[in-house]
Amino acid sequence: MGFNAQGLEGAIGRVSDFLGYFTHWSNLVVAIVMTMLWRNSKRNSTLFSVLRLDSLIMITVTGLVYALILAPADTVQGWQYISNTLEHYLTPLLTILIFIIFGPRRQIRLGAVLPALILPLVWVGIALIRGAIIGAYPYGFINVATWGYGTVTINLIGIIVIGTGLGLFFWAIERWMSKLEARK
Repeated sequence: MGFNAQGLEGAIGRVSDFLGYFTHWSNLVVAIVMTMLWRNSKRNSTLFSVLRLDSLIMITVTGLVYALILAPADTVQGWQYISNTLEHYLTPLLTILIFIIFGPRRQIRLGAVLPALILPLVWVGIALIRGAIIGAYPYGFINVATWGYGTVTINLIGIIVIGTGLGLFFWAIERWMSKLEARK
């Protein structure tokens, strides 16, 4: 990624590269969900339940994968330091804190856990197909050319298991917080 011409000629490639990162997908989903909550905090549809859980799972995975896997080898300079801090640390932390402290409650259903994995899996599919076509992958741990499909599949299964666990964790936290608030 990053093999695009300068100026207008390479604009589509640069936008495609930008959207190729899970970090940007997760931050975009958080922005959409937070905007939806701001406009109507009492939303309670099945689709919103899935999107709300998507935002929590995806941004948590973004923060964890960056902090534990990518950051140790990442060298950021200048403005990258600010954008990396916002996208990989501050947004995940604030999203989780807002969920825990402010709610609103009763928006995440147990039945939303597996459907909330669809959007991340769509990203995986796009990243792998695009990587096979252009010969570049957004993250080293899904680079099939380097690791092969077996190792990449194991890496992705691990992240999916973590994502499922996070979905169940956030669902359980919401149930617990709902019960605490009901006692007041």
